[in-house]
Amino acid sequence: GADPLALTLDEAIQLILAKREADAKRHLKAFPEEPELEILNGRWGPYIVYKGSNYRIPKGTQPEDLTAADCLRLVEQQGIKETRAKRTAHTSAQNTATKAKGTTKAKAKTGTKDKATKS
Repeated sequence: GADPLALTLDEAIQLILAKREADAKRHLKAFPEEPELEILNGRWGPYIVYKGSNYRIPKGTQPEDLTAADCLRLVEQQGIKETRAKRTAHTSAQNTATKAKGTTKAKAKTGTKDKATKS
């Protein structure tokens, strides 16, 4: 970018106004009844933000038409998917740990055979 020290006052004002405009366009919809719920426009299109987490808006859905209830339904549906994914990840991590333990035991047994052969 440009050198901040070389900026003129007018250029700085233009940058600030451009940033404010971009921020205004980013916030597509807010819900007074649900202050923690908002629809934002991101790099990959509109999405829902609820209590600090992001949720996808299904393709073909007009974000402007969504009500607070619609958004919360999407949040709930995707929240359920996330917990399932976490459970699956947890189980596979346990399986990996079990396999790893098994491998160590096998190596230990091999080590004792080598000692027995040497003596």
